[in-house]
Amino acid sequence: MTTDGSYAILIDNNGMIHAFAGAMLVFEDDPTVGLGLFLTTDGLLYWNESFGSNPPVVIATAPGY
Repeated sequence: MTTDGSYAILIDNNGMIHAFAGAMLVFEDDPTVGLGLFLTTDGLLYWNESFGSNPPVVIATAPGY
């Protein structure tokens, strides 16, 4: 999973940085064919400084996913 290119960054009143991004599923299982792109993938990724080097988590998806 990766981002869809949209991002939002927020710095709260305590100076903590929060990052949000749209989720997108892309894979390459056969390099001769190109990338597989799933346009129906959705999700809102969230990360903040307390996560350290851990990846973001999905905090929301569209109903039915």
